[in-house]
This record gives sequence, C-alpha cells and structure tokens, in this order.
Amino acid sequence: MGWLTIDILVAFLVRYTIVVFKRIRSSWWVANEARVTLAVWRRPSFGCDLSKVQYKYSVEGQEYRSTSVQPFYVIGNPNGPVRVLPPGTTLQIRYDPKDPARSVLVERWWITRRGITV
Repeated sequence: MGWLTIDILVAFLVRYTIVVFKRIRSSWWVANEARVTLAVWRRPSFGCDLSKVQYKYSVEGQEYRSTSVQPFYVIGNPNGPVRVLPPGTTLQIRYDPKDPARSVLVERWWITRRGITV
C-alpha cells in the first residue's frame, strides 16, 4: 500500500511540474476564450487521477483545437470534478502569438467552477 501512495504522489508531482512550467512559459502569450468540446476524468491503473479537457478557440477567424491534461491528487472520486465542464463551457486560455496552434488552458476551473466537492 505504501508503494501505491508513493507512485501516485510521484506521478502527481511530475505532471504538475509540467503544468506549472507551461503556465509560466505562456504568461506573456495572448489571452483568449475557448469552448470545451469534451471533458473526461481518467483513473489510470497507476499514478494520479487526471482530467482531460479538449477545447477549441479562434484566432483571426482560424479555429484551433487543443487538449489540456491536469493531474489531481484525489483518491476515491470516480467521476472527478469534470462534471462542471459540459460541452460549450467557456474557459480562459493563452496562445502563442507566433504560433496560435500552441495554447495553454490557464483557468483553474476546478477552483473557479467549484468542481471539487468534499
């Protein structure tokens, strides 16, 4: 049981570090709104729980699509907090002005949408 907990913690820390790095790197990018196309909660056979949010956004009339994967150190929530993100939900993103196909979901929707219940 101890190794399982360490596995979850290590997976969470590695994935969260990547998310933080992307947010820092994108801090000077252009802010925009995106619309959720799909949000799912994944419970891998090892590691931490994950939310996978697919979204689309437009830049100068061109539509782009991207996916954001957010790790969660939550155990025992079979549906996860993604239930607050039905298709069409608007979220805040940032995109690279040099390459608009690169974007980062910056809204912490699990806090702003109160997706986690205790």
